[in-house]
Amino acid sequence: MPSSSFGAASVTGIEVDPNLIRRARDHLSFHASRSRPSLAPDFPALSSAAAAAAAARDTLLYFPISSVLDHGHRLPPDARAYQQLQLRHDDDDGSSSSSNGGGEVLGFPDNVEFRVDDWAQDIPVAGTDEGQDAPPPHQGPYDTILALSVIKWIHLSQLDAGLERFLSRCCGTSLRPEGYLVIELQPWSSYRAAVTKPHKAPHLAGNLAKLRLGPDDLGRLLLERGLVQVARSDALPRSVYVYRKVAADSSAS
Repeated sequence: MPSSSFGAASVTGIEVDPNLIRRARDHLSFHASRSRPSLAPDFPALSSAAAAAAAARDTLLYFPISSVLDHGHRLPPDARAYQQLQLRHDDDDGSSSSSNGGGEVLGFPDNVEFRVDDWAQDIPVAGTDEGQDAPPPHQGPYDTILALSVIKWIHLSQLDAGLERFLSRCCGTSLRPEGYLVIELQPWSSYRAAVTKPHKAPHLAGNLAKLRLGPDDLGRLLLERGLVQVARSDALPRSVYVYRKVAADSSAS
């Protein structure tokens, strides 16, 4: 989990389905209930990355699963969601930020939040007064955006226009200059499987024939929006690409 194992200052999960958001909050609450209480003695300074990773693992797995199953969550998911809103209530008026804009840095699990949002919907157009306004805190700007196993579903449900809106949002004010977009490409075979297997999304079969953009177009679309590829990994069944947002002064030079 990036929020605990990799030292992320904050992590925001975005999903269009409220039911999946509730499941994510429940999953987070479960892991938080297993973690070492903050009042317990701190670990001594650790000299190696391996030792630090082991300490983080011990912190997260402090209580056994049976203790949560027997005694319940230390803080129920709904209560955590309310507490997060309280912790972030100043964010909405811009007076402070506990996630991306400075202020107090929260520890796990308070540095994690989940929000219902649809990033494939229209947003203010860059270049207008409205478009130049800073986005709300939950819309960034972020240092890193992960788009893993979502491109196919956005594309099938909202067609080429929806995919382009999603990429524009990822590459626009939601991502800091020099920030990274980590994206997993799903091939056409994955698209076809999604609309032909009964347990997936056969209702989107008609949309597949309407698509003109494909996985091979993604690099060009991101380059047009100011992102350049800096890394690629083939360690997983599908390739994962890392793109960096070029700062305005860099692109001009």
